[in-house]
Amino acid sequence: MKPILACLLLIIANSVIAQSAIGQQIYIPANSNGYWGFINTTGEWVIEPQYEDAQSFSEGLAAVKYYGKWGYIDAQGKWHIQPKFADAKMFHEGIACVLQFDHWGYIDMSGQWIIQPKFKKASAFGEKKALVGSEGNLRIIDRSGSSAISFPVRDGITFSEGLAYVEYDGYKGYINPKGQWQIRHPYEKSFSFSEGLAIFKLNSQYGFLDVLGKKAVEPVFRDATRFSGGLAAVRQYQSWGYINAYGEVVINYKYEDATPFQYGYAAVKKDGKYGLINSDGGWVLEPRFDQLKKPNLAVPLKTISEAITRQKYQSWAERGEFETSEDYQRRLESMQSGAFTDGGYTELASLLIPRQRIRLGRYLADYEAFMVHVPYALPFMLPVDIEEARYIADLPGSAINWDSLQYSAINDRFVVSAAVAIINGKAYRYQAPNRTDLKSQVTFTKPVATIPNLDREAFKKDIPISNGSDVDQNIPVYKWQQDQIFALVIGNEDYSSYQNGLEHESDVPYAENDARVFAEYLKKTFGVPESNIQLLINGTTGQIRQGLSKLKAISKAWEGKATLIFYYAGHGAPHQVSEKPYLLPVDVNANNLEYGIALEEVYDYLSRYETRRSLVFMDACFTGAGREKALLASRGVRIQPKTPFVLGNLVVFSATSGRQTALPYHAKSHGMFTYFLLKAWQESDGKMKYGPLAEYLQEMVNKTSVLLNSKEQVPTVKVSPIFEYTWKDFDMYLDSTSSSSKRPFD
Repeated sequence: MKPILACLLLIIANSVIAQSAIGQQIYIPANSNGYWGFINTTGEWVIEPQYEDAQSFSEGLAAVKYYGKWGYIDAQGKWHIQPKFADAKMFHEGIACVLQFDHWGYIDMSGQWIIQPKFKKASAFGEKKALVGSEGNLRIIDRSGSSAISFPVRDGITFSEGLAYVEYDGYKGYINPKGQWQIRHPYEKSFSFSEGLAIFKLNSQYGFLDVLGKKAVEPVFRDATRFSGGLAAVRQYQSWGYINAYGEVVINYKYEDATPFQYGYAAVKKDGKYGLINSDGGWVLEPRFDQLKKPNLAVPLKTISEAITRQKYQSWAERGEFETSEDYQRRLESMQSGAFTDGGYTELASLLIPRQRIRLGRYLADYEAFMVHVPYALPFMLPVDIEEARYIADLPGSAINWDSLQYSAINDRFVVSAAVAIINGKAYRYQAPNRTDLKSQVTFTKPVATIPNLDREAFKKDIPISNGSDVDQNIPVYKWQQDQIFALVIGNEDYSSYQNGLEHESDVPYAENDARVFAEYLKKTFGVPESNIQLLINGTTGQIRQGLSKLKAISKAWEGKATLIFYYAGHGAPHQVSEKPYLLPVDVNANNLEYGIALEEVYDYLSRYETRRSLVFMDACFTGAGREKALLASRGVRIQPKTPFVLGNLVVFSATSGRQTALPYHAKSHGMFTYFLLKAWQESDGKMKYGPLAEYLQEMVNKTSVLLNSKEQVPTVKVSPIFEYTWKDFDMYLDSTSSSSKRPFD
C-alpha cells in the first residue's frame, strides 16, 4: 500500500508529476468478482476487494459492508469504526447517518452517537442541518437533534449552497436557513444545488435551475446527475455524456452509465465494463472493471494541505549552505505570524480546480454582487456595481480572467478566501469575510524548523539484566513519542516465593528479564512514554486485574483512539474440565484456576471498548507445562487448550502451537519467543511488519528450539476477522500518520 502522505510530491515544480501524485491519493470503489475494494487512478488495488459493498471516501473515511454489517475504514484499509451497523451513509461535516435496529441515528468520526437512532427516515447533514422523521412527515434538525425550522415537511432534501428543497403546504421549491421560501416552482421535483445549479424534473425530462429558480438548461434529458467540476452527466436515449453549465455537450453521448466528476476523474461504463475518464473525455483507465463508483480523495483536504505547508515551512526554515548564523537567525525572526498557515490549500486547489470552468452566475441586485461558482468549491459573491453588472452579465466566460486566487477549506470542501476578476482591464476584488468557523478549519500548529536530535544518553538508564544478552544492548531508538499507545507488561518469574511447597524449579526462568527488556523496547524503539507503560514484575491476581482494568478504562476514555499492548511472560495452565486457558498470577496455584485469569477475560478487557488496535504478546503456554517445570509436576498429560476466539481489533502473537511448551533460551537469558521477537525488532530498527515478523518467529524459534531443546516450538498469530486481509501490513508505529498523537522527545 502506498503511503498516503506521498502527496508531499505536490510541492515540486513539475505540475504533471504533481498531478500524478494527487491521482495516487484518489481512490475509486471497484468491484471484482462480486467483492468490493478500492483502486487508484493507475488501476492499482490499494485496498484489496474483500467487502460486500463499499461507498466512496468522504472526509478521509469510507463506509464498507463486511459480513453483513457496515463500518468505516481509513485510507490504509484499517477499521476506523467497527462494522456494526445495518446500513451507513458517507460522512458529511464530520457526521454520518447510520442504521441500527431499523432506526437511523448519527455518529461522529470516533463512532460515538451524537443523535441516538430513533428516526425511520434520515438524510445526511448539509450545512449543519438534516431532515429526519417518517414518510410524509419530516422535520429539519440541527446537530443537537432539535428542530431547526418550526414547520414539518412532506418531502425534502437537506441544505446545500444555502438552500434546501422541500415540499410542504402544497408548494414545492427551496427554503433558506430561516425557513423562508426562496424559490417556489411548478415542477414535478427538484434536487440539491451544486455549483449553482439544481436538477429539476418536468414531464419526465430533466434540466437545471439556477439560484433564482430560472431555467439554466432546458429539460431535455432522460436522466441527469448533479454538476461537479463544471460538468454534469446527462442521458439522451440510452447513452450518457457530459454537458457544461451552459448546456453545451462537452463529452459526447457514448457511455452506458456515468458518474459525476470528482477532482478531474469520472467513472463510466462502456461495452459492459467500467473505466475512468478525465475531464477531456480521454481514458485514464480502459473499461475492465465490473463496477466503479465515484472517485474521491482518500484523505481530507486538510491533511494534504498541512503536509504541503509543513514541507514548505521546513524547506524554508532549513539553513542555507552559504547562510551565516546571524543571517539565518534574522530570517527566522522575520517570518510573519501565519505566513505558513494556508498556502497548502491554494497550492492543492491549483492542481484540483479547473480555473477555466469558474463562472459568473446570477447577479444578486440586493447584494450588488455576482454569484461565482467554482468547481469543487463553495460559491462566493463578487462585488460589482449595478451599472457595470449590466454589461458584464452578457460577456462570455472567456472574457473574464481570474487572478490571485487563494483558498481555504471547510467541511472538506474548498472555500475561496480571495480572488481578483480581470474584466475589460478592470480588477474586481473579493476578500472572504472574517469567519471564525473558517479559521478553525485551516489553522494548525506551526511545525518546527528542525526536529531535535534525541538525547540517547537519557535512554541508557541501567536495567537489571541477567547476562547482558545481545538484544539487551544497542536497543534502537525512535525519535518520536507515540502518546496514544498504552501497555501492560507482566513478567511472572518467582512463583516459589509466593506459594508454599513450590521449588525454585517451578519458577519461570528469565520472565522478569523478558518483561523489563520488552518494556525498554516499547519506550526506546517505539516511543511509548514511560508513564504509559505499566511494568508488573511477579504480579498477583489483584495487581494484574487492576492493570487490565486500567487498560479498559483508557480505551473507553480515549474513545477509539488508543492502542493497547499486553505482554505476558509466565505460567499458563488449562482448566481440567473446560480446557480453557488461564494466566497464572504468582499467588495462584494450578489447582485453583478459579482464582486465575482466563485468557478470554484478558481479550475481553482489551476489546470491550473500541481501540485503534489491541496487541497481545504471549510468552507462555497453556498445556500445563512450563519453561523448566510445571506448577503441578504430577500432571503427566498435557492438554491442548481451547483457544478463545479473537474479536474486536485484536492481534495475538503466541509463543507456541497446540500442546507445545514455551521454552527458555539459556544462552541469551530470555524466553525463546521473546528473544527472537526482540531480535527481529533490533535488526529492523522496529520496522518489521507483522507478516514478516510472524514468519521470522516461526522459522527462528522452531529451528533453535529443535537444535537446542530437541523439541518443536512454533509461534502462532491469531487475528480478529476484520484484520484477516490486512494484519500482515501492520507495524508497531501505529500512530505514525497522526501528528496529534506523536511528538518529538524533549
